[in-house]
Parts: sequence; structure tokens; C-alpha cells
Amino acid sequence: MLAQTTTFQQNGLVGLKQNDKVLVSAKYRYIIPTGNLFQVTTIENEDKVIDINDNDIIGASRTIDIIDMYSSIIYSVKPKGDSLFYLTDPKGKKIGKRGYDKAQIIFYTYPSTSDYIIGFRKDTSDIYFKGKLIFTTNGSLSVKGRGPMNKFLIIAEPIERNIKAIDTSGHSFVVTKGDEYEIRNNYLITKTLKSTAPEYPSFLFSVYDKNLKFLFQSKDFIDPIDGANNLFIKSNWSYGIIDATQKVIVPFKFNDYKFISINKKHFTVMRNDRGRWTLYNEKCEVLSDNIYFDIANSETDYAIVAKQFGTSTDNLFYGLIDAQANSIIQCRFNKIEFNKEKGKYIFNAQGKIYEYKIEEVRSNNVTINNLAKPVQ
Repeated sequence: MLAQTTTFQQNGLVGLKQNDKVLVSAKYRYIIPTGNLFQVTTIENEDKVIDINDNDIIGASRTIDIIDMYSSIIYSVKPKGDSLFYLTDPKGKKIGKRGYDKAQIIFYTYPSTSDYIIGFRKDTSDIYFKGKLIFTTNGSLSVKGRGPMNKFLIIAEPIERNIKAIDTSGHSFVVTKGDEYEIRNNYLITKTLKSTAPEYPSFLFSVYDKNLKFLFQSKDFIDPIDGANNLFIKSNWSYGIIDATQKVIVPFKFNDYKFISINKKHFTVMRNDRGRWTLYNEKCEVLSDNIYFDIANSETDYAIVAKQFGTSTDNLFYGLIDAQANSIIQCRFNKIEFNKEKGKYIFNAQGKIYEYKIEEVRSNNVTINNLAKPVQ
């Protein structure tokens, strides 16, 4: 049986023990596990990092923040008598040549924290990858979107109006000039201000693929479609879909859109001026056309949908469809919701509640449909 290290309390203080053996006496205000080490706060309100034998790894400090990266842990340390933060590795060794005015920022990718850290000191910004300094700039910079794109970290230098790409070795190059940028669905979209009219500013949007190859420009809003290859939502007063050649795939006739998933498959749904949604798959094939007043995102096999009966938009009844838009449960229920903790769909039929597990829904769909009367 593996030995388990746990905390224990005594006289209002905290210590460490392994099974029943005390390893560190109860002398700290707080103990927080960080990998194989422990961040502790002393009774003098100083921060330390110790090992299982109570050895001091970094030294007593005013502040120690944990930066939990994808591949390791780094500490941001403000020593006693110092106003700056310093970066150290898990063994307490400094990994940077300078201290920083601001706590470090972690860039988030999907699905987890990345290995990039940034430190700011006056007009200098340092970028680290896996604890190694790779890039320094003497001007301001900003990072938006969802962090690294493919093998590049994208940054903006506002003063120079540069949109730059930096690889993990620190090599950098200017992708284009621009005022802003976003990373969406692994596409880089830059925005260049064309008109400075205070009420109606206009931008030119430029689109680049994951290898930073230029695709096209547009004066209209562009949003890459989840799960699709080179298909984009475009706004031209109304919403439609175009490809990378700007060929119109879906006409501009919708007033809203959203991206959803059903059973981990990506879909685009677009709403017309009557409030009804059309469901498209990743190839922009129509699966359901103007039937439902809502199609909800779903992490399970089935999506909750709503139909309107009568003239009132409040008169909605709910059902379930699968990832092919087949009706599994008809829209007869006053409410349907999915309880993630139970792994069950909860059906409300005229105030009566019924619960079915995911795997029970399809095999019992006739029984479930008969729980509620057809809506007249």
C-alpha cells in the first residue's frame, strides 16, 4: 500500500503526516501541496516552500505564488525586503535575470494551461517557455485569444502596430500590421482600423490559417466555424457562411448564429427572423430546417430542442434529437434538463417528474413519449 501524505491540525496550526507518522510538526498556518513539495505560511505570515522533510527550498519570502504550468510548476517569489517578483524552478533556482513589477500571467490554451509565462518590468516584457527565457521586448505587448496557435505564440505590439508570431525557440517575425487580433478555432484574425468615426468605427479583417498563411480580407465580421475546414460565418447586415475564396455557401438571411456540439460532433445553428433555428453539420449540410425555437448544446448523445405551439413564444414544449437531427423524444414536455451528476435526463410532464439515464432514453423512447400527451 502506497504511503499517503496528509495534513493534520493541532492547536490551530497545521502539520504533515504519512499514515500515522508525523513528518512535519503542526507549526504552520497553512499547508498547500504543490507537486512533491508544499507551500506553507508561517506563524509570522511568511511564505515558504518545503519538502516532505521540512527542508526550506526557496527561503522565507513575503509572497510565493504558484504558477501551475502544463508540464511543470514554477514559483513567483517576492523575497523579504524586495518589491519585485522573481521566477524560480521547483528547486528554488532563479530562472530569470531580473525581477518583475507584476505577477506573471499564464496564457491559456485548450484544454489546459500552457507552458508560457510573461513577466513585466517597467517598459520591458519577458516571455518564458517551459521556464526558459525566449523573447524580450522593450515595448508594451498584449496577448489575446486562446494562447499559442499551432507552434506559435501570437502577440501584439500596440505602439509599432505589429502582430507578431513567436515560436518556442524565441524566433519571431511580423505576420502583418494591425490594431487588434483574435485567435478563434485555430485561425488568426487581425483587425485594422479603417475609419475612426467615434460612433461607427470600421475595420478591415484579415484571416490566416494555423500555419499563418494569408487566406483573405473582408470589411465584414468573420468567425471561423467550429470543426469545419475553411468555412466562416460572415456578417453582411445578416449572417451567412462563406469559404476561404469568399464563395457564399449559405446565403445571408439569418439574424443570429451559435456553435454547438452534440455527442462531441460540431454543428452550426442559425436563426431566422421568425426565431427558428436551422442546424448545419460541419459540411454545411442542412440537418434540420426552421423547425425548432431552440437547439441546445449537449455533451451527451442527445440535444434538448424546443418547439413553439400556437402564437405565443412562451408556449414552448421540449424534446430530444440525436446528432443526425432524428427526433428521439417528441416535443411534448414542459421542461427537459440533463443532470450531469446523476447522468440522467429529467422530464417534466404537466408537473410530474420522470428520470432516465442516457443509455435508457433510446430503448425507452416510446414509453417516454407516452408520458406526455401530444400538444394540440
